[in-house]
Amino acid sequence: MGQQLHFDADPPSRKPTLLLVHGLLSSRNHWLPNLPALRRVFRTVRVDLPGHGLSPARPSPDQLHPDHLVQALDSIRQRLGLTNWALCGQSFGAGLTLRYALQWPERVPFHIFTNATVAVSDMTPAQVLSHWTTRLPRLKSGQPDALLQEPVHPSHARFWPAELRDRLAQDAAGMDPLAYAALIEHGLAHLPLGRTLAHLRPPGLLVNGQHERRFQPLRTTLPAMIPCLHIVDLPGGHSINIDNAAGFDAAVLKFASEHLGFPDESQ
Repeated sequence: MGQQLHFDADPPSRKPTLLLVHGLLSSRNHWLPNLPALRRVFRTVRVDLPGHGLSPARPSPDQLHPDHLVQALDSIRQRLGLTNWALCGQSFGAGLTLRYALQWPERVPFHIFTNATVAVSDMTPAQVLSHWTTRLPRLKSGQPDALLQEPVHPSHARFWPAELRDRLAQDAAGMDPLAYAALIEHGLAHLPLGRTLAHLRPPGLLVNGQHERRFQPLRTTLPAMIPCLHIVDLPGGHSINIDNAAGFDAAVLKFASEHLGFPDESQ
């Protein structure tokens, strides 16, 4: 049996469906600031990554590989009875939605992603894991504060709304450090897509958080690599959909109106 991921789906409607996939140490609640705007146009589906939120914590290592995770995403599409859906991924989630759009372009009318340094790089698994040489042993040790020491832990997000920061920190508090470490070793290490991004065919939107410095060199090279890519640069950081929710929502709704003929609900 393949990986089963927890998801929350809006009730069926005639609106097009938008799948939202969060990054590491977050949950489906990552998208709460955006739902009021996005739901004016889309039926939203929010998924939890393995070991995050309400998804199972300890699947087998092979089920954590990105190829298996995109299969798990497509099983959600099948369960919902959808022919196609638009995709939106953040960080690790962007690596999955980009891979999905590469594998099944006919099922993706368009896709959106935000800053995703590892996903759009051409690093090898060994190079990815070289950045985790001190952090993985700490996570595997089972130290109670191992996850809290991670740079992307929600409690470190000083500029997020307090209520959302506390809610996502509570989600992270329920996570298993060993399950998180397994996702790094068997998922994140294999996330880079590199030159395969040149084969993307669905129209794409990158909403770039300009304040994340390490991503900006990659942002500069992506237009020459990915066909049909539009970029909107916004003041904000790695989680631009939270850091600048109004700007993110406006960019997404404008892109949808231009590419799919929706009315522009961003005004």
